[in-house]
Amino acid sequence: MLITMKGVRMFEQSKHVSADSVKALQGSRVDPKTVAENLSTMIRRQLLLDETHPWAASNVRQAQLACLAIAYTNDRLAEIMMMEAMTKNRKGNDVLPPEIEQFVRELSELAMVRLQYAKEGLTFSGVEFDDETRQNLYIANNLPTFPEYPSGYECEEDEMPYGRSTTAGTVDIVFVRALNQAGYEIQGRAYTLANEIANSTMVVPALYSDLIKFLRDQYMYGAGDSSEYAETLMDMVKEGASNPTLLCEAYKNAYQGYVHGALAYIALHCPAVLGEQWVLDRTQL
Repeated sequence: MLITMKGVRMFEQSKHVSADSVKALQGSRVDPKTVAENLSTMIRRQLLLDETHPWAASNVRQAQLACLAIAYTNDRLAEIMMMEAMTKNRKGNDVLPPEIEQFVRELSELAMVRLQYAKEGLTFSGVEFDDETRQNLYIANNLPTFPEYPSGYECEEDEMPYGRSTTAGTVDIVFVRALNQAGYEIQGRAYTLANEIANSTMVVPALYSDLIKFLRDQYMYGAGDSSEYAETLMDMVKEGASNPTLLCEAYKNAYQGYVHGALAYIALHCPAVLGEQWVLDRTQL
C-alpha cells in the first residue's frame, strides 16, 4: 500500500527568513526532478522494447511512474517558488517570505519521499489500485498545507486551495505568481507527454482508448484557462496595493490551473490513479 507523508511546521511570524536551508535542499547532490524524469524515460523506453504500452504495464510499474511524476512536479514547483520569490536583504543574503520558505521546504521533502519510494519500495512489493492507493497518489494529497486567504476576505471552508491553514502563513501575490507559473509549465509538459503517448506504436488498452482526448478537453484546456484568468486578475492588482478579492480569486484559479495540469500529467504516467470506473464513466459517454 502506498503512503503519504507530510511535514508541517509552525508559521514563522517575520517578514523574511533565510533561504539557506531550502537552497541547500534544492542544491543537494540528488536532484529529484532530474532523477524522476530520467527514470520515467528509461521505464517507457524499456516498455517500448518489450512492445508494451505504458498504460498496459504492471500495477507496480504504473505506480512507480506515478510516484516519479509526483516527485518531478513537487520538486519543480519548489524550484520555481524559490527562484521567483528569493530576494536579498540589506546584508546581501538570500531571503524568502516565510510562507514560501515553508512551502518550498515541505515540497522538497515530499519530492524526495516519493522518489525514494519509487526507486526502492515499489520494486519489492505488490500494488493494488484501490481507493486508498489512488487517494495517496492524487496530487492534492501530495502537496503541503497552503497559506490561508488574507483577513478581510470572506470565503467558504471548502474553497480552493484545499488544505489551507494559518500555520502556513497568509498568501500574497508573490506566492500566487509562482504557483501560476508552475501551472503553465506543468500544463506544457502534460501536452508534450500526451503527444508522445498518442504517437506510440503500441496498442492502447481498450479501457484508456479515449483518455488523452478526455484529459485534454476536461483538464488540460481548463487548466490553461484558469492560469490565464489568474494572470489577468494579478495584472489588475497594483504593486503594493491591497485587494483581497482580486488576489484570492487569482489564488483559486492559479491553484486550479496547477492541480489540474499536474493531475493530467500524473494520469498520463499512470491512468490507474483515476480508477477504472472513473475512466469508464467519463470517457465512454
